[in-house]
Amino acid sequence: MSIEDAQALIDARVVALRAGLDLTPAQEKNWAPLEALVRHQARQRKERFAEGRLRRNESSEYSDALQRLQRISERLFARATDLRTLSEAARPLYESLDKEQKRRFGRLLLASINAQGSHAET
Repeated sequence: MSIEDAQALIDARVVALRAGLDLTPAQEKNWAPLEALVRHQARQRKERFAEGRLRRNESSEYSDALQRLQRISERLFARATDLRTLSEAARPLYESLDKEQKRRFGRLLLASINAQGSHAET
């Protein structure tokens, strides 16, 4: 996937999340920080993926099982940290949503971050 393709997918997911929530004007003020973080984390994941691919291509150590386990644990730790940061950043917006918006938020956000993670870390 090209950088442009990846960026287009991120943009589409962010637009879909926002459209799916159908935010009120009062809720809009809490949207910008969440959107900025989602975009930032997507860029970071792409960079980590590119670095990992470069390391894997340049290193004969990739076949070492313990080193692979270490790299996997590092990726999982980074992903967990991203998710914790995302949940904290989403809290103000989420708390302002009504019941139906909260239901959609969960499905749309999780679908978005799972898709970004699968493209960035495979």
